[in-house]
Amino acid sequence: MERIKALDGIRAVAIAMVVGYHADKEVVPAGLWGVVLFFVLSGYLITRLLCIERDRHGEIELKHFYLKRATRLYPALYVVCLILLGVGLIGWSNATPTLGLYGNYARIAGVDLGLLTHTWFLSVIAHFYLIWPLVIAAVGPRHRIRVIGLVAVVAIVWRVVAIGVLSPGWVYNATDTNAAALLAGCFLAVIPQREWRFAGWSIPLLLGLILVRSFGEE
Repeated sequence: MERIKALDGIRAVAIAMVVGYHADKEVVPAGLWGVVLFFVLSGYLITRLLCIERDRHGEIELKHFYLKRATRLYPALYVVCLILLGVGLIGWSNATPTLGLYGNYARIAGVDLGLLTHTWFLSVIAHFYLIWPLVIAAVGPRHRIRVIGLVAVVAIVWRVVAIGVLSPGWVYNATDTNAAALLAGCFLAVIPQREWRFAGWSIPLLLGLILVRSFGEE
C-alpha cells in the first residue's frame, strides 16, 4: 500500500498532543484527543490495507496478517518488560497484563501497571487487530460501506451511552468504548473518493460524537 504522507503529519500531531498532555496537563488540556487521532488513524490504515488485499486476491491471508502485527508489537514490548523487570522497576503483576494484552481491562479492575501504564493503548489495538480482519474477510465489497457504517454508528452510540452508565475508567480504557474512534477510521477508509463531499461533513460529526465529554478520566 502506498504511503500517505499527510497521515504521517497527523500522526506527528497526535504524538505531540499526547506527549504535551503528559508533560503539562494545564498547558495542553486537550492532549488526550491525540489518542483519539491514533485510534482513527489505526482504523483507517488497517481497513484500507485489508480491503486492498481482499479486493486484489479475493481473500485475506489471516496468518500472515497476524504474524506481521505480532512481530511489530511483541519484540519491543518484551524487551521493555524484561529490562524493567531486570532492574526491579516493575514486577510480574505489572508485566503480565501488558504481555497478555489485557492491560486496559486490568486497569479498569484496579491493577497498577506502574511504568507500563500507557501500554493499555496497545491492548486496545491488539484486540482490534484480532477481530477486524475477520470482519473484512467476511463482508463482501458490495456491502462494505453499509456494514462498516452500521457497526461504526453502533459503536459511537454505545460510547455515548457508556459515558452515562459506566465508570470514567471504563470509558477511557476499554476496547468496546474506544471502538468508536477505531471504527470511525474504518468507515472513512471504505468511502469511495467520489463520496468525499459527504465525508467532508461526516468526519467532524463522527469525531464530535466520539469526543462527547472527551474520554472520561484516565
